[in-house]
Amino acid sequence: MSFRIRLATSADAALISEVGKEAFYAAFAPDNTEEDMQMYLESAYYPEKQLAELQDPANRFLLLEKDQVPIGFAKIMASKLSDNEVDIDDTEFLDKNLLLISKIYLLPQFVGKGIGNLLMNECVLIAQDEGFEGIWLCVWQKNERAIKFYEKYELKKIGMTTFLLGKDKQYDLVMAKLF
Repeated sequence: MSFRIRLATSADAALISEVGKEAFYAAFAPDNTEEDMQMYLESAYYPEKQLAELQDPANRFLLLEKDQVPIGFAKIMASKLSDNEVDIDDTEFLDKNLLLISKIYLLPQFVGKGIGNLLMNECVLIAQDEGFEGIWLCVWQKNERAIKFYEKYELKKIGMTTFLLGKDKQYDLVMAKLF
């Protein structure tokens, strides 16, 4: 079993769209209505959108492959908390130069097997190598598995933000860590 992480290119737009749609649906469909899920997936995951994101120099996608088959990805970008619509309780993080882990998804058959560590470790390594002061992300407040995963990396809850899934306004925890 061979894993590899590589920087995605524009040619990977359809793959990222497919993996994102499948991973998101598997993770969140049990706790949301089918209508809200379909509305969100149709607006968030289609090849043209992922192509535009890939072509935006602010974004980087790290594609995780197992035996040369895509099984997950992370989307990262430089982003200060103060430039986002988030409510932060811990102002220590506000004006720091942080790397945002915007998405980190695995296909459902790979969740819970320690494989997500490969992507997370790569994101942390990139942040450190590029001189970021830390990392931050948002995670649905009901996603206990993901919250525990991020806590293993010593990210702490520092605030809240909202996320619209279809028509359902949901709440995400903002988690961060300084190096």
